[in-house]
Amino acid sequence: MTINKLRKKFQAVKVSKTFLFPVFIFFLFQISKTTSAQILISTGTPPEDMVENIVGDGVEYSNVQYTGAFAARGTFSNGVTTNIGIESGIFLTSGSGFNIPGPNTAYNITTNNGMPGDGLLNTLTTSSTYDASVLEFDFIPESDTLRFKFVFGSDEYHEWVDTQFNDVFGYFVSGPDPDGGNYVNKNIAVVPFTEIPITINTINNGWAGTSSYSNGPCTNCEHFVDNYMGLTIEYDGFTTVITAFIRVIACEEYHMKMAIADAGDAIYDSGVFIEENSFESPKIEVEAEPIPEEVADNMVEGCVEADIIFRLPNTSYSPITVYFEIQGTATNGVDYEEIPDFITIEEGLDSAFIHVVPLWDGITEGDEDIVFIIENTLGCIVRYDTVEFLIIDYVYLETDPIGNPAICEGQTIDIWVNAQNGIPPYTYVWEGLSFITDTITVSPVETTTYFVEITDMCGGVTTDSITVQVFPVPDIDLGPDTTICGGDTLV
Repeated sequence: MTINKLRKKFQAVKVSKTFLFPVFIFFLFQISKTTSAQILISTGTPPEDMVENIVGDGVEYSNVQYTGAFAARGTFSNGVTTNIGIESGIFLTSGSGFNIPGPNTAYNITTNNGMPGDGLLNTLTTSSTYDASVLEFDFIPESDTLRFKFVFGSDEYHEWVDTQFNDVFGYFVSGPDPDGGNYVNKNIAVVPFTEIPITINTINNGWAGTSSYSNGPCTNCEHFVDNYMGLTIEYDGFTTVITAFIRVIACEEYHMKMAIADAGDAIYDSGVFIEENSFESPKIEVEAEPIPEEVADNMVEGCVEADIIFRLPNTSYSPITVYFEIQGTATNGVDYEEIPDFITIEEGLDSAFIHVVPLWDGITEGDEDIVFIIENTLGCIVRYDTVEFLIIDYVYLETDPIGNPAICEGQTIDIWVNAQNGIPPYTYVWEGLSFITDTITVSPVETTTYFVEITDMCGGVTTDSITVQVFPVPDIDLGPDTTICGGDTLV
């Protein structure tokens, strides 16, 4: 009996076994599918939208082409509810995207699309390919490294490991090689730190054989996730999140080809998940660090200043002068000390900063913003990024009255003051006492007024007082002792 006949017979046996399961198991699986959180699949996404999904902002691409079945391509989201390790992105399969969501109820999920294989994939696996799903496009990287994250999964696991049914995924790059010459369909979808392509036989946990689930030696099993009876993804197994990368020349054009296919025959689906925004262009990051630190999230008039920090991806982009337009409701030189409309990051450095000093004007006018419109010229495309920072009013420090308590002579009492507004932390000085907290314990012998001075982090000062009334203990006299006879009365 040939291996293909055996495979078909094995498939038939597996299907018949599923019908022998108790009926309640069937309903249990149906309930699981409807009640547990699921990956969200959208099939047939236009190829241009798929490329837009993975290239990120500010990246040029063109000549998008797709070859394969309509339902074999698409986008996914809500991956955080699954165990694939990627939140959102695109998928390609050798079957149907409808077969991706879990739970893992069968080990022979199949959609035969009747599509041809792919010649480049044939060179990576052990037999001819079928039902190829291929996404291609031209791409201009804006940095010197191209990288993306992906997960490869399949229902060929586990029983068809180490056979000719060696389904495969490839990512082929063509274009200028920084070391000279050109890449020609260089596959970068490889086992980490090797040149071995990603296939069923190159990453698995050792479950192999067509007649039993014998546990053989695993192959690169540190990169494998066993999904047997998994609740969120149908595939019997898949890889961990793998990062593919290749050095490129920024601003040069490259051709990209992503492809997945069945191998040996056209049954048992395989699929690949590719992370959204995998190809990001370099950009200047801008952030504010308030001074003093950990006091306020925003700048405060006359109190909390800030360093506006401009950061490059790395030092290779310096020296560079970054120009920006300053807008916003806060006026440069009026609401804050005047700042220039450019900054230079010196050679060998990856950052520089502008110090912003908000000015206190004593007017309550609400939050004001400083808006930087930055000319981002790191990549091949000039684009403008907008960053906003807030200046908030300084509100005068005050206290919340708590009233004047009363005690009897010889008692003790806790008194306190509630500071409001200003900018914490606050410091407390109680006149004539050594206390430095907002609550103190006192035991006055007579009515006493306690004075406290409160200072906030910005130097704002307010005072308050609390009077503790002390009442003397009453002196009671019932008169002299008296002796009376029984039956007599006495007042």
